[in-house]
Amino acid sequence: MKTSFCYLFLLASSVSAFAPPSPTKAAVATRQFMFSGSGTGAEDDEEQMQAIEQGAAALGMSVDEYKLGLQARERMQKEMNDCRVTAGSDGVTVERDANSPSTFLEVTITEEGKAKGREKVEKEIVAACAITNEDAKIGRENAQRNMMKYIQETMKA
Repeated sequence: MKTSFCYLFLLASSVSAFAPPSPTKAAVATRQFMFSGSGTGAEDDEEQMQAIEQGAAALGMSVDEYKLGLQARERMQKEMNDCRVTAGSDGVTVERDANSPSTFLEVTITEEGKAKGREKVEKEIVAACAITNEDAKIGRENAQRNMMKYIQETMKA
């Protein structure tokens, strides 16, 4: 019995190994957490609206307050993605966004930079990264400040 099971298993696995790949559908998580997605358009989707109502109830917020938080979070994320900080010297520059860790990072080394030599370029890249990290931190703080300002202004209206 044990031998026949092993033989059957090997036969089944070898047959599928040479078969053309079958189209598969990737499972996508659709659950939204607080401040993790758009707060717009949920009125059309009853399931999403229920999720928003449950999230708001869990946090002791009204649905409108919860939606405002979602919208504010979305605006802050866009501001951090759009923010660009640059540092460096002639021949070596680093540019990044305000996210931590960054989702956009570009290091540019020109021919002039290459002429400086490997060790000098490495040191300049490290120094430029340190500067852009500090500037990105300021960008994040500004985005958070703008988010809070947006929430305050919207709640007053």
